[in-house]
Amino acid sequence: MNKPFVSIVIPTYNRKFQVINAIDSALNFLKFDVVFEIIIADDASNDHTIDFLNDRYEKELSKGLIKIFSSPVNVGASGAKNLGAFYSKGYWIIFLDSDDLLIEEQLNNILCELKECESFPIIFFRSVDLDTGELIGLPKKRRYQLNTRQFLETGTPGECLPVVSNIAFKEHNYLSSLRGCEGFAYSKIINSYGDALVSTLVVRRYDMSDVGRLSVGDGFNSRSCEIARYHFLLFIQFFSYLSNKKKLKSILAVFYYIFKCSFWKISKSFKLRKVL
Repeated sequence: MNKPFVSIVIPTYNRKFQVINAIDSALNFLKFDVVFEIIIADDASNDHTIDFLNDRYEKELSKGLIKIFSSPVNVGASGAKNLGAFYSKGYWIIFLDSDDLLIEEQLNNILCELKECESFPIIFFRSVDLDTGELIGLPKKRRYQLNTRQFLETGTPGECLPVVSNIAFKEHNYLSSLRGCEGFAYSKIINSYGDALVSTLVVRRYDMSDVGRLSVGDGFNSRSCEIARYHFLLFIQFFSYLSNKKKLKSILAVFYYIFKCSFWKISKSFKLRKVL
């Protein structure tokens, strides 16, 4: 088998019935003349995910289209993505969550843009809400580049699908201790390898309903400590790239999330004692 052009890395944890939709959406690449691989990074699931996928995708596994790797312990989504990326061989790595879908009608356009823009270390593609179909983030008329300063100041427009150069990612992968704070790795990649590209292509249906996501409910509160550390690391690592306004915002964010973290821990401890 020739070296893959694209590796689709899908982390999963106890979602055997959801992840098959993500896998099937990625398998639609079979309709195009491209060498690709799908890597499932199982994060120590205890619902027999691996057995289930081995049975369902026996043919694809035997052909090497799908590969399954499992972490012996739960390391979180970022850690699972690192695991999948470690075994990936594609020029590009597409990180697809287990509850999200690639839009079939856009797959050929993704390939065309990836081939055209191979000089970029990261390409961010746009997403729509899985339930409503609405674009996530402000619309953009044309694609544009983000240097280190611009990425740190403005980020990307909404939840974008990251497609990352394999070489760049393996040098600057996610910090698994910062679950959901993947922007730190992107900042380091852009700083080392050059501008990222923000595409106008809408290629993913993104599930906004998951309460475990970083920005929602208890998922947000439980990860406040990690978010505080994330802002602190950005402040230290990229101090010279930040405007004075952004520096102030970063410091305020550190203290804010430390407060949220402390409050959440006290509240959780109080609830536990009340139950006991």
